[in-house]
Amino acid sequence: MPQCTISVWMRQVTSGDALCYTMTMREIELKILDINVDEIRKKLLSLGAKEKPETLIIDESFDFPDGRIDTDHALFRLRQYPDRTEICYKGGRSLERGFLAHDEYETTVGDAEIVRKILNALGLISTRYREKYRTTFVLDDVEIVIDTYPDISPFLEIEGEEEHIRRILEKLGYTMDQTVNMTAVGVFKRYGVNADMQKFKKQNNKIQ
Repeated sequence: MPQCTISVWMRQVTSGDALCYTMTMREIELKILDINVDEIRKKLLSLGAKEKPETLIIDESFDFPDGRIDTDHALFRLRQYPDRTEICYKGGRSLERGFLAHDEYETTVGDAEIVRKILNALGLISTRYREKYRTTFVLDDVEIVIDTYPDISPFLEIEGEEEHIRRILEKLGYTMDQTVNMTAVGVFKRYGVNADMQKFKKQNNKIQ
């Protein structure tokens, strides 16, 4: 059966706009794996969802050489979009009513290479590098994304309050029994592929 990841976010935007902001929230997430992208897209659009253009996202995780961040079931990430760069810390991971939950602290930063040098100077090293294509939909004030990585099948992620996520699931024809509450690392391990390196091949200077 298809399986899914849903994220419920309680957000507090403390400054800025879409390209410059700081955000703290309690993130609750589930995933739907092995989806049929065309079918999901048609279903979402038929429900009135607004689609945003597909975007290439580059995620790089950092940790101390002793792995203390990962050991603490936390994440420190540098994320690059075509138009901005963010840093994010996720901690306080727990399972809540079948959902995977985190505390998340995120803000935009300037030059990604300068941020890497700062992190290295503080003793952190790069531990994971992943590229993905993300297509975002908004339905009933809920953000729904389809993530496509090089080595696994696309999956669906829903972000919003818990009751809103359950409602979107129902509209899409899924039940909670068809969802998983694992992290991205858990998803990669489920497929038996490398969770630390996901990179698209380049042809004619284009990522494919």
